[in-house]
Amino acid sequence: MTRLLGKGEYLQIYILTLLRLIVTLCIMDKKEAISILKNLSAGITSLLLILFPLLFLTNASDVFTFPKEILVLIFTIALLIILCLKMVFESKITIRSNPFNLPLVFFGVVVLGSSLVSRGFYDSIIQALPLISLLFLYFVVVNSIDNASSFNLLSYSLILGSVLSALVTLLYFAKIYIFPFPETHSRYFNTFGSTVQQAIYILPILLISLFFLANLIKNKVANYELAIFSLSSLFTVLSFAVLIYEILVQKVVTLPFMHGLQIAFASISQDAQRPLLSLILGSGYGTFVTDFTRFRLPSFNLERDIWNLTFFNSSTFFFELIATTGILGIVSYFYLIQKVLKTRLKTINILHLSIIVLLIASFLLPFSFTSLFMLFMLMALYVSYLYLHKSNNVYNVTITLVALKQGLINVVEAASGHRREKESKVLPLLVFVVVIFVGGFVGYYTMRFLISDLAFKQSLAYVSSNNGQKAYDLQRQAIDDYPYRSDYYRVFSQLNFALANSLAASIAQKDSPADAQQTVVALLQQSINSARQAVVISPLLAANWQNLSQIYRNLINVGQNADQFAVATLTQAISLDSSNPQLYVELGGIYYQFKQYDNAQNQFQIATNLKRDYSNAYYNLGHTLEAKGDFSNALAAYQIVRNLSKNDENNLKKINEEINALTPKIQGQGETAEQNLQEEQANNPVTEQQPLQLSSPSANTLPTGPSPMKISPPPSASEAAR
Repeated sequence: MTRLLGKGEYLQIYILTLLRLIVTLCIMDKKEAISILKNLSAGITSLLLILFPLLFLTNASDVFTFPKEILVLIFTIALLIILCLKMVFESKITIRSNPFNLPLVFFGVVVLGSSLVSRGFYDSIIQALPLISLLFLYFVVVNSIDNASSFNLLSYSLILGSVLSALVTLLYFAKIYIFPFPETHSRYFNTFGSTVQQAIYILPILLISLFFLANLIKNKVANYELAIFSLSSLFTVLSFAVLIYEILVQKVVTLPFMHGLQIAFASISQDAQRPLLSLILGSGYGTFVTDFTRFRLPSFNLERDIWNLTFFNSSTFFFELIATTGILGIVSYFYLIQKVLKTRLKTINILHLSIIVLLIASFLLPFSFTSLFMLFMLMALYVSYLYLHKSNNVYNVTITLVALKQGLINVVEAASGHRREKESKVLPLLVFVVVIFVGGFVGYYTMRFLISDLAFKQSLAYVSSNNGQKAYDLQRQAIDDYPYRSDYYRVFSQLNFALANSLAASIAQKDSPADAQQTVVALLQQSINSARQAVVISPLLAANWQNLSQIYRNLINVGQNADQFAVATLTQAISLDSSNPQLYVELGGIYYQFKQYDNAQNQFQIATNLKRDYSNAYYNLGHTLEAKGDFSNALAAYQIVRNLSKNDENNLKKINEEINALTPKIQGQGETAEQNLQEEQANNPVTEQQPLQLSSPSANTLPTGPSPMKISPPPSASEAAR
């Protein structure tokens, strides 16, 4: 992928667009300029509400959620600038006071605070900023709607976007593929990437549509609104039914409720390294994946179909808030709920009811960014409804900078009477300048993040097509554009090692050109450095330490102390994912490679204890026992593997061959083996198993040389903590 714009050009476009807008408005009449800004804000918000549920990018690493987050960030910055510019022309700052302002500010401060003190800061802040942008979007919408026409425009836009996404779901379910992208040609495709999340998003729109349709029919009103709500009701009801059907048929995988509950409270009570911070602010918003690996119990391995999966979301949004934002996060969330319940009207209001339905859903289901978007937009529309209906709970507060005896800042209710003081544009200008700089900063890094993500995703396509050079260039570009994602470094380290291995294989050892040898060494060093950087950026992610260990393991006999580094880094990975039997098998494989059979046996036995039906652990244990000469127990382990592999033809054939080869070696050792086998068969039912294989390093053709090359050690504890 070629770079469309240079890094500085984004800022140039941003500044020039602002200047043109300001100059254009300055030559207009004041009232006309304010009117244009109001209409522009309403139009942009309307476009956002329509596009949001429909947007996806097949060339992004996260096809569905990530583009929506970028869309909200960019549109929110634009809307904030327009709102502040309108305040400059009005020479005052008008803020709409409402019951939700303080709870949402409290919630946003807690989310941001949890990210700032998180040990996974970079991972957390990437997730927190889109949520913070939703809070600002709520603020903009609430302070922009001042008449019925703008309220209706945004309400219909929210409904239209949802209905269009529902229509896409129905068309694809009928195998009518309207998008030209081959990867979308599936009957179960939707623009959310998740049937559960689309069902959550559509549910309040379904309730709103049915409510207004029933009222129109009851009052015998026949106009365009009847047609609108009839169609929206039809499409949302049908799509919701289809989504429920798909959820049941596909058996959508979510973290079991009890495991989500256990991890939530373990996260805030069992973090020995920072007990107080974890209790108060959790692990950091958006970092549930590290909570899952660190605090899940060994009993999770009893879940046959999902034991080897990694969950990035908890069972429910509420449990995820407990784990990632701690006590303060839960207090702020309950504070918001209390305010929502307190603002109910005497008559049923469908917006209020829809908000309550989503809040209830947050205690039962996992929420993604799309669900939170719907929740905050419904809250913004409900507050606007209260304002338009003259509720005492919602009113304008004007802040001006005037020369008063009481001071420079004057705060009054807009309806409290006329002020004779001359208003000043200084305070609105100050706020406008701050928003421009902060918006420019956030927008700049957002665009860099977007471009880097697109480049990284394209590099993976080149990896699949074996175009290593192009993949290398694109991944290097992605890291240069946004050097704060551990995923980039982890994959880049693997690519560098693969390229070094491939280059070494293409060079004859006896006549290797010096420059080619230097290139191999440089690629290996870069592979290690990239894997180390992934660990530094996300020190609590077990996958990063596991990847670094694999790089070191592949360099045993090539790099100095690679064996020690491999053990040390994998031990650290195990400390962050102690209930994962696969890591113990991998560590046992390293010891097996060193012929340290007692250590290897110990690791494989831990793996079998963690998961009693894990055939690959027994397979590796059997080979270790066979290498030690303990043939009877080796046979017992192999027979357990055979019992677990009855439904896997390839595994069964492989283990039968090994049993047949081992049986002649056994003389008089079978009684103990038979007893062990009977005990294990009683405890281990036949389950679906992974392919049998010995834990071993990747095949490589790296030159060993007369002496191992010097390689960088793993990051120290203090370096990883930074």
